Amino acid sequence: FKILTDNKKIMSHLIHLSKITPRAENTSNILSFLKLSSSFEEMMKMERVVCSGCEKKRKYFCYECMKPMGDPALTPHLRLPLSVDVIHHPTEMLSKSTAIHAKIVSPDDVHIFEFPDIPEYNADEVLLLFPSPNAKSVRDIEDISKIKRVIFVDSQWQKTTRMMNDPRLASLPCVKID
Repeated sequence: FKILTDNKKIMSHLIHLSKITPRAENTSNILSFLKLSSSFEEMMKMERVVCSGCEKKRKYFCYECMKPMGDPALTPHLRLPLSVDVIHHPTEMLSKSTAIHAKIVSPDDVHIFEFPDIPEYNADEVLLLFPSPNAKSVRDIEDISKIKRVIFVDSQWQKTTRMMNDPRLASLPCVKID
Protein backbone atom coordinates (compact mmCIF):
# COMPACT_ATOMS: atom_id res chain seq x y z
CA PHE A 1 0.00 0.00 0.00
CA LYS A 2 2.87 2.41 0.81
CA ILE A 3 4.44 1.88 -2.63
CA LEU A 4 1.11 2.58 -4.30
CA THR A 5 0.71 5.76 -2.23
CA ASP A 6 4.24 6.88 -3.07
CA ASN A 7 3.63 6.22 -6.78
CA LYS A 8 0.45 8.32 -6.64
CA LYS A 9 2.43 11.16 -5.05
CA ILE A 10 5.13 10.90 -7.72
CA MET A 11 2.57 10.87 -10.53
CA SER A 12 0.76 13.83 -8.96
CA HIS A 13 4.01 15.82 -8.98
CA LEU A 14 4.86 14.74 -12.54
CA ILE A 15 1.41 15.79 -13.72
CA HIS A 16 1.87 19.12 -11.94
CA LEU A 17 5.24 19.55 -13.66
CA SER A 18 3.78 18.57 -17.03
CA LYS A 19 1.14 21.30 -16.77
CA ILE A 20 3.66 24.06 -16.23
CA THR A 21 6.52 23.05 -18.49
CA PRO A 22 6.64 24.17 -22.13
CA ARG A 23 7.04 20.68 -23.61
CA ALA A 24 3.83 19.52 -21.97
CA GLU A 25 1.52 22.14 -23.49
CA ASN A 26 -0.61 19.55 -25.28
CA THR A 27 -0.91 17.03 -22.46
CA SER A 28 -3.72 17.72 -20.04
CA ASN A 29 -3.37 14.32 -18.42
CA ILE A 30 -0.03 12.57 -18.82
CA LEU A 31 -1.56 9.14 -18.12
CA SER A 32 -4.63 9.40 -20.35
CA PHE A 33 -2.97 7.78 -23.36
CA LEU A 34 -1.16 4.96 -21.56
CA LYS A 35 -2.59 1.47 -22.04
CA LEU A 36 -1.35 -2.10 -22.09
CA SER A 37 -0.24 -2.81 -25.62
CA SER A 38 -2.04 -5.40 -27.69
CA SER A 39 1.42 -6.67 -28.61
CA PHE A 40 2.18 -7.56 -24.97
CA GLU A 41 1.60 -11.28 -25.55
CA GLU A 42 3.74 -11.13 -28.69
CA MET A 43 6.56 -9.58 -26.64
CA MET A 44 6.23 -12.30 -24.00
CA LYS A 45 6.95 -14.89 -26.69
CA MET A 46 10.20 -13.18 -27.70
CA GLU A 47 13.34 -15.25 -27.62
CA ARG A 48 16.74 -13.88 -26.73
CA VAL A 49 18.41 -12.24 -29.72
CA VAL A 50 21.94 -11.02 -30.34
CA CYS A 51 22.34 -7.27 -29.83
CA SER A 52 23.80 -5.63 -32.92
CA GLY A 53 25.81 -3.24 -30.73
CA CYS A 54 27.56 -5.51 -28.22
CA GLU A 55 26.76 -8.91 -29.76
CA LYS A 56 25.44 -10.29 -26.47
CA LYS A 57 22.17 -12.18 -26.20
CA ARG A 58 19.36 -10.14 -24.67
CA LYS A 59 15.61 -10.54 -24.51
CA TYR A 60 13.63 -7.26 -24.34
CA PHE A 61 16.41 -4.68 -24.32
CA CYS A 62 20.18 -4.42 -24.11
CA TYR A 63 21.20 -2.75 -20.87
CA GLU A 64 24.71 -2.10 -22.18
CA CYS A 65 23.72 -0.48 -25.48
CA MET A 66 20.47 0.88 -24.01
CA LYS A 67 18.30 -0.08 -26.95
CA PRO A 68 15.27 -2.32 -27.43
CA MET A 69 15.56 -5.78 -28.93
CA GLY A 70 13.30 -7.29 -31.54
CA ASP A 71 10.72 -5.32 -33.49
CA PRO A 72 11.13 -1.60 -32.63
CA ALA A 73 7.42 -1.06 -33.28
CA LEU A 74 6.65 -3.13 -30.17
CA THR A 75 8.53 -0.71 -27.90
CA PRO A 76 6.39 2.09 -26.48
CA HIS A 77 7.76 5.63 -26.86
CA LEU A 78 6.99 8.45 -24.48
CA ARG A 79 7.87 12.16 -24.44
CA LEU A 80 8.53 13.47 -20.95
CA PRO A 81 7.64 16.99 -19.78
CA LEU A 82 11.26 17.53 -18.68
CA SER A 83 14.65 16.14 -19.58
CA VAL A 84 15.90 13.53 -17.15
CA ASP A 85 19.51 12.78 -16.28
CA VAL A 86 20.37 9.69 -14.29
CA ILE A 87 23.74 9.64 -12.54
CA HIS A 88 24.63 5.97 -12.21
CA HIS A 89 27.20 4.76 -9.68
CA PRO A 90 29.87 2.65 -11.48
CA THR A 91 29.74 -0.26 -9.03
CA GLU A 92 26.00 -0.76 -9.48
CA MET A 93 24.99 -3.35 -12.06
CA LEU A 94 23.34 -1.74 -15.08
CA SER A 95 21.33 -4.91 -15.58
CA LYS A 96 19.57 -4.19 -12.26
CA SER A 97 18.93 -0.50 -12.91
CA THR A 98 15.36 0.59 -13.63
CA ALA A 99 16.79 3.75 -15.23
CA ILE A 100 17.43 1.65 -18.34
CA HIS A 101 13.67 1.14 -18.71
CA ALA A 102 13.15 4.90 -18.74
CA LYS A 103 15.87 5.28 -21.37
CA ILE A 104 14.27 2.60 -23.57
CA VAL A 105 10.78 4.14 -23.57
CA SER A 106 11.96 7.75 -23.64
CA PRO A 107 15.28 7.76 -25.49
CA ASP A 108 15.15 11.46 -26.42
CA ASP A 109 14.47 12.70 -22.90
CA VAL A 110 16.45 10.36 -20.62
CA HIS A 111 20.25 10.45 -20.43
CA ILE A 112 22.32 8.11 -18.27
CA PHE A 113 25.77 9.15 -17.09
CA GLU A 114 28.33 7.00 -15.31
CA PHE A 115 29.69 8.78 -12.25
CA PRO A 116 32.11 10.61 -12.14
CA ASP A 117 31.76 11.41 -15.87
CA ILE A 118 28.87 13.82 -15.54
CA PRO A 119 28.15 17.18 -17.17
CA GLU A 120 28.23 20.63 -15.59
CA TYR A 121 24.74 21.87 -14.75
CA ASN A 122 23.14 25.28 -14.53
CA ALA A 123 21.69 25.35 -11.00
CA ASP A 124 18.92 27.72 -12.14
CA GLU A 125 17.53 25.18 -14.62
CA VAL A 126 17.83 21.82 -12.83
CA LEU A 127 16.56 20.05 -9.76
CA LEU A 128 18.30 17.14 -8.10
CA LEU A 129 15.73 14.72 -6.73
CA PHE A 130 17.52 13.70 -3.55
CA PRO A 131 16.33 13.84 0.08
CA SER A 132 19.29 15.78 1.47
CA PRO A 133 18.90 17.70 4.75
CA ASN A 134 18.48 20.97 2.79
CA ALA A 135 16.06 19.55 0.19
CA LYS A 136 12.86 21.48 -0.41
CA SER A 137 9.56 19.91 -1.22
CA VAL A 138 8.75 20.00 -4.94
CA ARG A 139 5.63 21.95 -3.97
CA ASP A 140 7.78 24.71 -2.43
CA ILE A 141 9.74 25.50 -5.60
CA GLU A 142 8.78 29.09 -6.41
CA ASP A 143 9.16 29.22 -10.20
CA ILE A 144 9.21 25.67 -11.43
CA SER A 145 8.64 26.82 -15.03
CA LYS A 146 12.39 27.62 -15.25
CA ILE A 147 13.27 23.97 -14.60
CA LYS A 148 14.36 22.12 -17.75
CA ARG A 149 15.95 19.01 -16.25
CA VAL A 150 15.55 16.69 -13.27
CA ILE A 151 18.55 14.68 -12.06
CA PHE A 152 18.26 11.32 -10.31
CA VAL A 153 21.02 9.45 -8.48
CA ASP A 154 21.05 5.74 -9.31
CA SER A 155 22.91 4.14 -6.43
CA GLN A 156 22.51 2.34 -3.14
CA TRP A 157 22.17 4.77 -0.23
CA GLN A 158 25.58 3.83 1.18
CA LYS A 159 27.30 5.03 -2.00
CA THR A 160 25.49 8.34 -2.43
CA THR A 161 27.68 10.32 -0.01
CA ARG A 162 30.66 10.34 -2.37
CA MET A 163 28.45 11.24 -5.30
CA MET A 164 26.69 14.05 -3.45
CA ASN A 165 30.03 15.52 -2.34
CA ASP A 166 31.02 16.06 -5.97
CA PRO A 167 30.95 19.85 -6.53
CA ARG A 168 28.88 19.45 -9.73
CA LEU A 169 26.07 17.85 -7.72
CA ALA A 170 26.61 19.49 -4.32
CA SER A 171 25.88 22.92 -5.77
CA LEU A 172 22.49 21.91 -7.19
CA PRO A 173 19.16 22.55 -5.50
CA CYS A 174 17.78 19.33 -4.03
CA VAL A 175 14.10 18.51 -3.92
CA LYS A 176 12.15 15.72 -2.33
CA ILE A 177 8.70 14.34 -2.90
CA ASP A 178 6.59 14.31 0.23
